[in-house]
Amino acid sequence: MWKFQTTELYERRIKRLAKNHPEAVSAALANLQSLFDAFARGTPPSGIRSSFIHPEPGGVIAVDQKGGDRKLTKLHAIRIYAFPDNSAGELIAITAGDKDSQHDDIKDCAAFVKQFRKGQTP
Repeated sequence: MWKFQTTELYERRIKRLAKNHPEAVSAALANLQSLFDAFARGTPPSGIRSSFIHPEPGGVIAVDQKGGDRKLTKLHAIRIYAFPDNSAGELIAITAGDKDSQHDDIKDCAAFVKQFRKGQTP
């Protein structure tokens, strides 16, 4: 049974994004839920294909606001970065951001994964 975990960084960033872009955050969270549901059904990370999923270095998955039957147009481009830990059955939301923070977000994810693989909880 899969579990969903978040980091403090994710909690801070998603809260800030939700204040400024609530529709985009809502759409991205719905997509994140779809990803989580796929894992819970037993689909491995390598088996998930969708227009809102983007593979990032180190096994991180970026989930954006696109797709679905959303009638909203021109949503602000955001991404939620998550790491699936297959061995523990956990999807860990690391951070969230937009195009302006994308480079730093990916660096934060790389640091998280490096510490995680050493057995340290960042």
